[in-house]
Amino acid sequence: MNRSALTAAVAAVALTITLAGCSAPTTSEADSDPITATQPAEASTAPDDATSAEPAPPAEPEVPGLNTPLTVGEFEFTVTGSAELGATIGEEPLSHTAQGVFLQVDLSVKNIGNKSETFFDSYVTLVDVEGKQYDADSMASIYLDSAATWALGINPGNTMAGPVVFDVPAGTVAEFLMVKDNMFADDGELIALK
Repeated sequence: MNRSALTAAVAAVALTITLAGCSAPTTSEADSDPITATQPAEASTAPDDATSAEPAPPAEPEVPGLNTPLTVGEFEFTVTGSAELGATIGEEPLSHTAQGVFLQVDLSVKNIGNKSETFFDSYVTLVDVEGKQYDADSMASIYLDSAATWALGINPGNTMAGPVVFDVPAGTVAEFLMVKDNMFADDGELIALK
């Protein structure tokens, strides 16, 4: 065998040994569990606050309460109080008896538009703590001393105020007054009665 062939054979053997040595497992890898030694390290199981937190639900709009104006359309509504009136209002022979009891809500309605607007008590609904809704008793407010006529036009910048009366079952706990600016609106905006 000539010298150059011998040198090439020795170089090939040396290269094979070197490559085999580089890929051989270390003592700590060979002694460890063969399943875990070949698997990549697991990611931390601690949740990442930025990515794992559920998105916060959208904040519900704040419901105004007593003496806090609420604008709906061309009207600005303000509830100033509420009271239970009992089963009968007025005095004989001019009295009115409820099916249940009368609940009065004191309401102020201001026209913030540019032309006269007519407001009816049918634009307001009483909502109790169970979500039941009650229409205003238009006849009942006639029997109160401070009765407002809720079927008149309100000129721009003027305010009409007075009680709106509801006939509700005894024991009803009123939670909201729902107001709207016309009879065709499906739902109105809420004003808390507390």
